[in-house]
Amino acid sequence: HAVACTRLTCFPISSRTARAGKHVSCATSSRDEEVDKPAEVRVRLPWTGDIGPREIKLLADAFSDPKLLSSVPTIGGYMLRNGTAALRHQASILRGGPGGKVGGGSATYPSSWSGPFAFANELIAGFLEAVSASNELERYRSRTRGEGEEEALRRVGEYVRGLRGLMAVGIAPMPGTKVQSIEIDGRSAVWLTPDGKSWDDPDAPRRTVMWMHGGAFILCSTNTHARLLSSLGIAAGAKVLSVEYPLAPDEGRYEEMLSHVVEAYQWLTNPSGGGVDPGSIVVGGDSAGGHLAVGLVQRLISSEVAKGPAGVVLMSPWLDPGRDDPATEDAWNSARDTSCCYLRGVKDSLKVVHDLVFERVMEEEEENELAFSYLPPRNMLRRELWDGERASRCPPMLVQYGGAEVLAAESRNFVRIASESGIEVTSQEFKDLPHVFQVFDALEAEGERAIQSAGAFVSDVCK
Repeated sequence: HAVACTRLTCFPISSRTARAGKHVSCATSSRDEEVDKPAEVRVRLPWTGDIGPREIKLLADAFSDPKLLSSVPTIGGYMLRNGTAALRHQASILRGGPGGKVGGGSATYPSSWSGPFAFANELIAGFLEAVSASNELERYRSRTRGEGEEEALRRVGEYVRGLRGLMAVGIAPMPGTKVQSIEIDGRSAVWLTPDGKSWDDPDAPRRTVMWMHGGAFILCSTNTHARLLSSLGIAAGAKVLSVEYPLAPDEGRYEEMLSHVVEAYQWLTNPSGGGVDPGSIVVGGDSAGGHLAVGLVQRLISSEVAKGPAGVVLMSPWLDPGRDDPATEDAWNSARDTSCCYLRGVKDSLKVVHDLVFERVMEEEEENELAFSYLPPRNMLRRELWDGERASRCPPMLVQYGGAEVLAAESRNFVRIASESGIEVTSQEFKDLPHVFQVFDALEAEGERAIQSAGAFVSDVCK
């Protein structure tokens, strides 16, 4: 909402809107014609994603939870503090001054950042810092094995569900995008198709992007990423399948997330499912979704699950969540004092998230080395994942990341390892920009340029 409100106030229409076509209201669709289910009523306000029964329930649960409501003033206070700092910085610049410091550290706002962009970045930073400081995350962080652990897990699950409710309405997709919900293996998935066409229309693009959204494995949905995904679809001339994988801790851990992503890909390539040739598919993801996209590729190139896709697009991928690589650990240790990225204040909370998501994986890692055919490891920067035959079977990759983001070291290391292994990988570092800066496309020209570049990559590698 920070991005949406700033965009509507300052830049209500992107330069791509004129090319996007006529606005089409949301509808739902199911491939299974044998099940006669009434159409789900969904609405969309001018600034939101699609709102249906699931979103309404999430909102109702959030605003009926007294613990979450009691934290709203704290969240608002952090956002107000950070937003005010960004405004003071911009006022100083307008007066010819030096600008301001970021978050009380030594970092300064890059001179290329516009006022609205800095303001949106700081609102998100404030929100995330407030969440990181929550009592529920602290209680889980300080838990002891056995006694009290189940209760701590239950309470952090309730808190996370409440946060999802606050984010449920999301951001509107680009005009002209038709949004359709389907079910894959009992979970929702969402098609976003340009030019108002149904995803299964013979005239709809055959070129397809299968996307896993970010959100630290615990938050976000298609609704929060609708503008990014629809913009990518327009740039690529492709329809986009957004996979709603189970979120931790209440819906599943990493094993369930990756299993569902694999099943979604199998459905997409099955003639009786999505019916899309793998040569016309690019898989991708941002942040935590990037980890799942790489996990899917690892599963495909390490087994005979299905033929691999034509390419991979990664936006600010979170590839070393356990901070096993020294460069990753160094980046997080210095983030609060030296980074302008909105992730700078969540070092401790993301450690909690890592434990929530990968607990069972870590237990098996302690007992024996995981078989590649079962589950890729947590750290996607392990060189042995990309050597030999696996590298030869890996599709071309595009990796985009912000030069100022905390995860930049992970992207740089991944690109280096992939290149040295002989994988065709294109690296695009965007100087001075934060994590998944593409979501700021209406506030920052480089965001739109990155989306256009990703669209061109999809067009080039697909049949």
